[in-house]
Amino acid sequence: MVRRQRKPGAASPAGAPRKKHLLSGLIKCSCCGSNYTISGKDYYRCAGEKERGTCGNKVSVRKAPLETATLAILQEGLLTESHAKLFVEEYRREAARLAQGDERRDVAGAVRLKQLEVELANLARNLVEGKVSPMMMTMIFDREAEKATLEARLSQAAAANPLGEILPHPVLLDQFHQKVEALRATLDDDTIRTEAAAILERLIESVTIYPNAPDGPEAEVVASIGALMSFAINGNSPPRGGAGGCSMAVVAGTGFEPVTFRL
Repeated sequence: MVRRQRKPGAASPAGAPRKKHLLSGLIKCSCCGSNYTISGKDYYRCAGEKERGTCGNKVSVRKAPLETATLAILQEGLLTESHAKLFVEEYRREAARLAQGDERRDVAGAVRLKQLEVELANLARNLVEGKVSPMMMTMIFDREAEKATLEARLSQAAAANPLGEILPHPVLLDQFHQKVEALRATLDDDTIRTEAAAILERLIESVTIYPNAPDGPEAEVVASIGALMSFAINGNSPPRGGAGGCSMAVVAGTGFEPVTFRL
């Protein structure tokens, strides 16, 4: 089942109260758009039906199996080899484009540097010949300052690697699987469950319940490939650019299909 990718949800704010249920705020009703909220001890139900009586979706979903299936799909079903490969290709293509832009800027800077050197040589010749004036001294100071700034910029550009080299897609895919597995393991530890749950909340965009699917009720899990790949590359933090970063807009638009499973 393929549906259009939706806008990623916002991350939980810092200092927010601990979530009692892992998928709270992420489960949606396909019929009315309301959140699924906890009902009793072990079930999620559509808030539109349960609290307001405005929805006909009476499908209740057991909490534990839904959470287990969602995490398994996050780890193994959402980020495929083709997705990771496409992401890496787009990353490298954009990195090359940006590098070419830096090279063009460096060429312009190098040309201007040569011009400054000629101008300063001419001004120095005038000084030797005794042609000194306040305007000439100002011109010398200004050009010396511009020359120093250009030399520093060109020196930094020569040594810089703005985006760095991204790992091969099989390595990134394996890295992602291992990190999600580690997060799943920490959910059983009450001392760090809150932090792990917050990270998973940023990775999972939504879990939508379809009560009237042809083969029975289904849940659709949606995530952003940009968020998943950023997690694989950068760990628990969002990308910030620099070596190993992947904040390029071209990558965020990479096609990504949701995954569904039977309830």
